[in-house]
Amino acid sequence: MIEVEGKKRYTDGHIHKMALWRTVTKFVEWLADQWSELARRQKLEAARRRMA
Repeated sequence: MIEVEGKKRYTDGHIHKMALWRTVTKFVEWLADQWSELARRQKLEAARRRMA
């Protein structure tokens, strides 16, 4: 953060870094959701095979 005319401002590099972290966070949340869904489907499929 830098000060310009007494006001705090973010540099372009800082804004870029914040955007990258936000993007990575959203991707990891999506990945965890997909992984959980896959595990749930595999568990259901295994249970169906045991019953058949």
